Amino acid sequence: MKINRIFLDWQSSCLHQAADWLLEQAARSDEPMDLSQATLVVSGARAGRRLLEILVEKSAGRAMTPPDIITISNLPEKLYRPQSRKASDLTARMFMAQVIAQTPPEKLLPLLRHPPGSGDVISLLSLAGEFQKVAQELSGQQLSFEKVADLCSQQSLVDYDDQKRWRVLADLQNRYESLLQSYGMQDADMARRQALQEGRLTHSGAVVLIAVTDLPAMHRAMLQAIDGQVYALIHAPESLADAFDDEGVPITGLWEDRPTPVDEPSVHLVDRPLDQAYEISRIIAQYQPLPHADQITVGLGDPQLGPLACRSLEATGEDLAEVVFAHPTLSEAMHESVLSALGRPLNA
Repeated sequence: MKINRIFLDWQSSCLHQAADWLLEQAARSDEPMDLSQATLVVSGARAGRRLLEILVEKSAGRAMTPPDIITISNLPEKLYRPQSRKASDLTARMFMAQVIAQTPPEKLLPLLRHPPGSGDVISLLSLAGEFQKVAQELSGQQLSFEKVADLCSQQSLVDYDDQKRWRVLADLQNRYESLLQSYGMQDADMARRQALQEGRLTHSGAVVLIAVTDLPAMHRAMLQAIDGQVYALIHAPESLADAFDDEGVPITGLWEDRPTPVDEPSVHLVDRPLDQAYEISRIIAQYQPLPHADQITVGLGDPQLGPLACRSLEATGEDLAEVVFAHPTLSEAMHESVLSALGRPLNA
């Protein structure tokens, strides 16, 4: 199914424009969108909560059944009905640990120099968790240990034979899946793969991807296979349509060398990370009305500064929250914004 791409103005809030578009679709006289049956896919849980708030605010005075708002990781389970009981994460890990424990140590040597003993439960569970993380990442790209082993046999990217390690992982994964099936269970990756292979994908309402920046291959394949409407809301002007793929995801290679003009007055020179946090607060306070958190993006050149900057901003918020502000002033507006961020608004 072709995904309908909808471009939004990136000079305005993405979530507010998304809410306006959704309500407009719901109010159409011809083929209106049933929001109660729609699934909205956002980048994170916080964005989902804020989008619901905006929808409620904009639909005040009108009846509206809220749509289902989820993150990208939960999308596949909305597109099929599982045929077997789903194994919990802990159950799946315990089954994989059991398979590893039952494998003769010499068979694990291509993978592990010192395989854990059958009685070392902590090491077995930890190892099982690491194997499953890799399996999930591969599954998201519609790959498996076995497929990677086959690729290694055709062309190796390293100067040694890496095929043996992947064959060991493939054997462990096959035995793990067989063990789950013997108990009438599947993990999420097994269920998704089977639903796609058997053509059991469907969705009764529309699926709307809202500013999604990454979409694993498995998700793409499942969306292409459903019979419902799929939309991708792209927070960029339509003049940049070529910089996004058919699912509305940015094409990384086309953005790496794209120039970003920055006016000199927009450059603020500060020294320490703590100074950066204070400068951010000062810049935000200049805007009237104060922007909501979903309208602010803070980017740091060094990822290691992230935790320190976050702690500094949190500390700044707590300090401001305890100050008495005059009325009515800009500082009072800043005070209310900080209190809201701390979950203690005065005027909620």
